[in-house]
Amino acid sequence: MKFSDLIEKLKGGGKPIIAIVAPTGENIYSALLEVEKEGLCTFLLVGDGEKISVEAKEYKLKEYAILNSHLPADDAVNAVLNKEAHVLMKGKLDTSVFMKAVLKRKDELLTSSLLSHLQVVETHEGKLMGITDGGMNIAPDLLQKAAITQNAIDVFRNLGIEKPKVAILTAMEKVNPAIPASIDAALLSKMADRGQISGAVVDGPLAIDLALSKRACEIKGLKGPVQGDADILVVPDMNTGNIFGKSLILCAGLEAGGLIAGASFPIIMMSRADEARDKRNSIVLALAAAGGI
Repeated sequence: MKFSDLIEKLKGGGKPIIAIVAPTGENIYSALLEVEKEGLCTFLLVGDGEKISVEAKEYKLKEYAILNSHLPADDAVNAVLNKEAHVLMKGKLDTSVFMKAVLKRKDELLTSSLLSHLQVVETHEGKLMGITDGGMNIAPDLLQKAAITQNAIDVFRNLGIEKPKVAILTAMEKVNPAIPASIDAALLSKMADRGQISGAVVDGPLAIDLALSKRACEIKGLKGPVQGDADILVVPDMNTGNIFGKSLILCAGLEAGGLIAGASFPIIMMSRADEARDKRNSIVLALAAAGGI
């Protein structure tokens, strides 16, 4: 499955609404225009109504409504919670302000014990692969890793992958008490066996070659449920995930998208440095995760 496949499947459904907090500038509108031309969704633009009206016309956006607001982050979150929109997206405002509005309503919106970031890349073989968590949780403990893993599984199931294969990554495939992440990985695998993590095949600890290369598994004699064919890679900490994820984009040239999972609706926080295609992919990913396809 590729990002283009998600787009085609989304075309057959309704048009979800994305509530965008403080949309302004070419960086935001270029992404909106990319998905609008595919006919995938409509937009609720939340913020300074007069400014939004001018810019939406300037950039020739067509399918949108405007919610004039002095507290756009709060009002956008409220709109999604009230089912007036289906996806939440950050525009041009401080991330701290945006996340404060989200977290103050956490009792109403969290479906997990925490929010986590999921990056999805399209491999050269034409497969969507997730990396988590490289954007939110700095040094997660075991229970947080379990929640991060479950969040990613839930997103991939909504993308149409009924039983994703999850690799819990460490530097090696053996449990080593000197590497605490390897102990966590083994425990996460056992938690999945016992149903504490559900909806996926989970194995770990796994070195990255064994998560992604069937040849490496054959050479090393590793037999397991993932066997070099992982759909989701769970990294030990945010540093690892962030560096690895960006390397796949910048060094390997892979297309990517990302979202924040763990809420009752997907949350998009794009970087100004993202390529136009990756902004589009983030929106497409969130739309697919919001309603399933």
